[in-house]
Amino acid sequence: MKTQLQQVVAELILPFLCFSAADKELWDEDPAEFVRKENDYMGEVYDPRTAAETFLTSLIHKKSKDCLDNTMQYLVQGLTTYAMQSDPAQKNYPFKDGALLAIGSIGPVLKKKTKYRNSLEDMLNNHVMMEFQNPVGFLRARACWVYGQFSDIKFRFPNNLLAALEAVVKCLADPELPVRVQAALALRKFLDAEQLMEQMRPAVPQLLDALFSLMNDIENESLVSTLETVVEAFPEQVAPLAVPCVTQLAVAFSSYADREDESENEDAAMAAGNCLETLSTLLLAVHQMPGMFTRLETETPLLQLLAQNLQPDRVEYLEETLEVVKCLTFHSNPISDALWQLFPLLVNAWQVFGYDYLEEFTPCIVYYITRSSERFCATVEPKTMVLDMCKKVFENTDASQGHCCSAAQVMEAVFVGCPGRADELVQPFVEMAWSRLPQGGDGSGEQKCGQALRVMLLSVMLNACTYNPPLAIEAMERLESGRTSQMLNTLLQTLAELARVHDKKVAILGLSSLIGIAHMPGLPPMLGEAMKQILETALLLLQQCQVQKQQLAAAAAEEEAEEGEEESEDEESDEEEEIDEDDDDDNDGNEDEDDEEDAENAEDARYLAMLNAMEKKVTGANDSS
Repeated sequence: MKTQLQQVVAELILPFLCFSAADKELWDEDPAEFVRKENDYMGEVYDPRTAAETFLTSLIHKKSKDCLDNTMQYLVQGLTTYAMQSDPAQKNYPFKDGALLAIGSIGPVLKKKTKYRNSLEDMLNNHVMMEFQNPVGFLRARACWVYGQFSDIKFRFPNNLLAALEAVVKCLADPELPVRVQAALALRKFLDAEQLMEQMRPAVPQLLDALFSLMNDIENESLVSTLETVVEAFPEQVAPLAVPCVTQLAVAFSSYADREDESENEDAAMAAGNCLETLSTLLLAVHQMPGMFTRLETETPLLQLLAQNLQPDRVEYLEETLEVVKCLTFHSNPISDALWQLFPLLVNAWQVFGYDYLEEFTPCIVYYITRSSERFCATVEPKTMVLDMCKKVFENTDASQGHCCSAAQVMEAVFVGCPGRADELVQPFVEMAWSRLPQGGDGSGEQKCGQALRVMLLSVMLNACTYNPPLAIEAMERLESGRTSQMLNTLLQTLAELARVHDKKVAILGLSSLIGIAHMPGLPPMLGEAMKQILETALLLLQQCQVQKQQLAAAAAEEEAEEGEEESEDEESDEEEEIDEDDDDDNDGNEDEDDEEDAENAEDARYLAMLNAMEKKVTGANDSS
């Protein structure tokens, strides 16, 4: 059986792994197409080399005892024969390419086996390192690929890993395009090696230049992903280069997006999307630098690019574009005049072609409202846009609960971010929220209004009370005289569904605002009648908040202690795991959302005492009457 398996590897699998004459022809005549074909994940389904590679890895996993040693013996023997051949004309270059591809493909198994793991560094030094100097281009590319596969092993001599990194970086300037691309892709693997981070920092500008140069030569999503990894790994080094980087990313995106319809540029659309993702990563890296966003908005084509992407012909990039806008608006406080110009384009994009993306639009619109409330409230147009947006959702009987929740978030943002400056929106917002809340005790509307949506709509009503209590009560009365009592009963009943501390705090603020106007003239009589129940509910919610905060703190402390114990156990068992790895490898083939706490316990205690005092006053007044 072992002999037969070796024959399968040598005569059936390896020939398909070796660099072929057809590969050489394509490499020489159309290197860009060669790169595209090598990275065509859809085409791998029909690629015999990929099939042979998959067959080999499956064979090694399923028949490790019978196949691994024989396969490695055959491959190492072939590599040794190649190394001993002094005449370059007699060297079997295609065989070495196939042998290195085979070894790299079964790398995950080799890394786990103690027998092979300890000799991988020597194998790389003896059979791979010299190929960086080989005049044959495809072996230089293969050397980059192999070191990428094994960059995460433990090198006994760190200088060997450093030498490999320097060789890969040098290949970024190789005269042959496939070698440059493979070097860039391998570089991404080296970024995971923590011991190389310090050595790579000084070379970041050189790496960025090389990557942008490659992006100009060929559209490849993996190249852009490598660039994103560099930006993420070295934010301090990239930050001073943010302006030219954003400019080149914007230019690259426009180039890819304009060419995406051409049949020979099938990777262009994915590469364009990755450019936008890299822009988001870059913005996160520089958002703390004073004045940087202003420079990016004025000295680069970033905002023009975003404006173009909010048009119907760029709908395929809408999600990535909204991520960039979200990053800009979240980290801009206040929002600049130039960035504000995107707001009407943003709302219009949703109205015209982006309805299904409301959950992605919502954070951007919320940040525009809360971080630029003065500008939002300065004229009637922005508020009208938001009102029309919410109406479009709530007046659509087929609107999903997710869409209704998103519209409710926008309503909340208006009440929270624009105190005293959006009175004209109280009535329509209260009316829309109430229209979707289940009313009565018969459970009507439950199917169209799940718990998440009920809590969001309840928050809108309560935030309206906090924003302007008399105006909120007036809005409830306007819906239908005498309905305020029903509404308050529904609200108080729904409060039992609140689970998060944040939602309970919103409820406490809303109820407290109603308590503050209890004795104002002209209010519905039932408000005074319900005051005791409102006070009791507010007190209960506050007590629940305090208990919940203590529970969360205890759970966090317990989790931290458990993590510390696990880390200690992992360190103690490292050696034992290495001993047991071989036995384990033979069987290879066989919360809740985080709550934000805004008040200290002492403040909560003072508030609780205040509510208790108010309850006594109300109770005493009722008793005397």
